[in-house]
Amino acid sequence: MIIHPGFIGIDVSKHHLDIFNATTQHVERIDNTAQAIISTFELLQADPIKLIVFEATGSYDGSLR
Repeated sequence: MIIHPGFIGIDVSKHHLDIFNATTQHVERIDNTAQAIISTFELLQADPIKLIVFEATGSYDGSLR
């Protein structure tokens, strides 16, 4: 599968988020907490992000909104 550079894909679960950055081909697992999400997206601000896609998984995606 080819994912266009500039896209971020996030797989959501209760305890963690798996984040794929198509620009850098980097995969990272972080805690599903507001602080971990804020820290990660502060680092991503330097990347040319066009679109962030994640699955809505019950209430577990709430910190991403």
